[in-house]
Amino acid sequence: MSIRKFRFLALSLTALSLGAGLLAPAFATDEDIDATIEARAAIAITPVTDMDFGTVDFAAVHSGTITLGTNGTAALSGATGLALSGATTAGVVTVTGDGASTVDISCETGGVLTDGVADNTLTLGATEIVIGAGAAFGGGTACAGLGVASLTNDFSSTANPTIRMGASINTTADDIDGTATYATDGGGASDDPVTLRITYQ
Repeated sequence: MSIRKFRFLALSLTALSLGAGLLAPAFATDEDIDATIEARAAIAITPVTDMDFGTVDFAAVHSGTITLGTNGTAALSGATGLALSGATTAGVVTVTGDGASTVDISCETGGVLTDGVADNTLTLGATEIVIGAGAAFGGGTACAGLGVASLTNDFSSTANPTIRMGASINTTADDIDGTATYATDGGGASDDPVTLRITYQ
């Protein structure tokens, strides 16, 4: 009897051992996945002055182009029946960013000024920009449309650039309709200011 009991006990232990092997967990390994995000300060554009062509006196029959350099100087080109006077200024903005990245600077090629009453218009065109010191009209870099970079700026070398804008008004293609103050925010339905856009590369 003692021998039989021993064999039964041995068989039970073997079965238990096999069952434990089937229930043992599979081999596993862990790996940590890291995450990063680059944070950059938003670009801030601060307007300083708008473009101001001063005052133009016009005869009933007139033609020619009024130019405004990025240095704020207005002049006449190929003009008859026109005379300029008064204070003039280029469009000027200052820019801040993250202090390290490079940005693309683009701008619209023109806009529309209206008298705000009869919606008479003057067409603003040939917009150009510079970074830093201004120049006479034609000395800047021509705007090529939003999203098409005319200039770039590296904030690591020029942390707070000043951008200056000039443009022209062609009275031959679109003559002056009457005595009024024409502006891109003149309140007319056709008002269209020039947009300047700055984006991180």
